Amino acid sequence: MFPDHPLSHLTPEEIRLLPSSERLLWVRRLRVGHQRWNDMTNKVERCHQVQSIAPEPVGLLLVGPSGVGKTSLVKSYQKKYPKLLSESGTQLPVVYATVPSPSRSDAVRDLPKSILYAMGDPFADKGSGVTMTNRLIGLFKDCGTTLLILDELQHLYDRENNKLLYNASNWLKTFIKDTEVATVLVGLLGEAEQVVNINPQLSRLFGDPQMMTPFAWDDEFRSLLFDIEQLLPLRELSHLDSDELAPRCYVSCDGLISYLMTLIRGAAYLALTQGREHLDMCLLETAFTEFVSSERRGLTNPFVGDPPTPDPSRRQALLKPRSLTKSERRTGHRTTHPESLKDVL
Repeated sequence: MFPDHPLSHLTPEEIRLLPSSERLLWVRRLRVGHQRWNDMTNKVERCHQVQSIAPEPVGLLLVGPSGVGKTSLVKSYQKKYPKLLSESGTQLPVVYATVPSPSRSDAVRDLPKSILYAMGDPFADKGSGVTMTNRLIGLFKDCGTTLLILDELQHLYDRENNKLLYNASNWLKTFIKDTEVATVLVGLLGEAEQVVNINPQLSRLFGDPQMMTPFAWDDEFRSLLFDIEQLLPLRELSHLDSDELAPRCYVSCDGLISYLMTLIRGAAYLALTQGREHLDMCLLETAFTEFVSSERRGLTNPFVGDPPTPDPSRRQALLKPRSLTKSERRTGHRTTHPESLKDVL
């Protein structure tokens, strides 16, 4: 169980004894710390901790396809270092911010504004880019900030404007060196790397990217389903890792953890609101339709009919940078995958 959850002092067995209304709180924040998650969290922590003895700023570039769990991972790490209020002032060891989208007008001003906003600066949008940057450097020092996490880095990627891309990457390089804090950059595979690679000095700070990949259809995925089931706040077994349900669960998500967790959370929510104590085909079919299908257009509901056969080529396609859709080119926003059910439960 994750320590930031309000029921973190209870074991899964104790949670299952609670009324359904209280167990719903756990469904909304259900996450499983699988081995891949733990390994990548350790890399983020190493980047953070080694900064104190490093001769220059330490960086980590975390990339992967959308829905693989990058944002959930770095947000979970941030929560290990919460804001602290004391007589000497506010301490903010880890700052998490997102690159605004679209960032075509003034990326050098938009970036510091976004970080200032994340730090709670009431005047985040005031001043020039230089003024914002100087204020931000001062805040990092005053708040004892030792790690910056900057998510959605691909929003800086512009195939048609290398000057804009270079200016933004140059601002990042200068800011990181001026503050001397460890930095984790997070973004989409194939685009986040371009932001870093266009500037050799920035690229040298981050080295080779660390990639989060979708799960393959193998024993590791079945083990993941087993681990998820051990955390479900339901009193009966659902056998998610069985030959009947496991391939259906895999096809529903193509190995992407955010789709899988949205499916399981949705089905658990339906179960508890209907007074049921395990997940079955009917609940999973409904959960897929209500919570996942809008993001999986064109995919037949895998919980209807015979068990489908997972197609390895679908996972491989996720590891290739995709082109923007017409809608994304028009709006400047990429389609994102659901990380939680907080907006629908």
